[in-house]
Amino acid sequence: LRIDHPRLFTHPPDLSIFTDDVQLHDMTGVRLRGKTQYERIFGMLRFIKRAALQHVELTHRLVVHDQTIRMRWTAKVWMRDPNLDKMGMGAIQAKLVYLDGVSVYLLNDKGLIYRHRLENIVLRNSGQTADVANLVFSWPGATVPELAIPFFRTLDAALPDGLHGLYAEQPDDARAGVGGGAVLRSTPKRRRHGIPYASAAKDVPKETPMERAARERAEMADEKARRLEMNKPKEQKRAAFPFNPFAPEMTPQQCETSYDCEAPMVCCDLIVTSVCCSGGMMIPTRSPRQQLQGQLIPIPVERDPPNGMPLPPNYPGGYQIHSFPSPLLHPHLTLPAEAVSLLRPLPP
Repeated sequence: LRIDHPRLFTHPPDLSIFTDDVQLHDMTGVRLRGKTQYERIFGMLRFIKRAALQHVELTHRLVVHDQTIRMRWTAKVWMRDPNLDKMGMGAIQAKLVYLDGVSVYLLNDKGLIYRHRLENIVLRNSGQTADVANLVFSWPGATVPELAIPFFRTLDAALPDGLHGLYAEQPDDARAGVGGGAVLRSTPKRRRHGIPYASAAKDVPKETPMERAARERAEMADEKARRLEMNKPKEQKRAAFPFNPFAPEMTPQQCETSYDCEAPMVCCDLIVTSVCCSGGMMIPTRSPRQQLQGQLIPIPVERDPPNGMPLPPNYPGGYQIHSFPSPLLHPHLTLPAEAVSLLRPLPP
């Protein structure tokens, strides 16, 4: 801490002394958790130094007690004026502000810091002191319009009497004015009794828990009846068009493997989804069920040679004389003369 703290605005600190779930607290509570988020805080400080600050000096004083390290630190910040930098007058003395605060580091049994708590952060500028929250820095008031200055406080702290002053009543004489239009200062403000209702009626009856429960049950019953009425037209429309291809019963069945589909259907991968399909062999009919589709079977046909002579049949045996029956085996069979000439024995 003694080495890293004086150069927080120029060099990243050594985070090996912190736990992985380190927490950063300020006056409002827990701000962030984790070493990664905690490291971004120091990166933000270095970015602020390059963008909005001309020079920064950090001094500190350490006090160690048991498992707690208290560091009282002071930052002297010279604010950079962007308008002077654009005009080439960056050498003019910048505005100096002081930022004081206390950092409390809590250690675990291993000596690592598991919590960093910020306390009593005060901004001192030209003799004026103001509390600063959430690690904000002083904005140059001379070069920034009043409406553009960031608002770093809560609304309740900024109002003179807090948020309760918005609901205070003023007396009639103070609103009307006394003595030639002079408006008197209102008497000590009185708070209204209870929270005002968001209604124009003067007397709003208070609802009991039993009445509220009965009202909620009635609203739920009305909502249920309304949903039933909305679903009725859909059922009538589905009955009028029973063959709607977009109906739930007509949509294809999703699958992961072919075992999820009924035979002869298989699981087809369509990239975006996998559904049961039949590979083109099934077509829908007027009924929701499917049936087989007729398909032509190709039969190969041989081409004849260009000389005009037909080719022998492409089956075992080709032209065979024994394909005709013999009259010796069948004496009552009569053959044509061409067949008888083929049956004559050839000369040796």
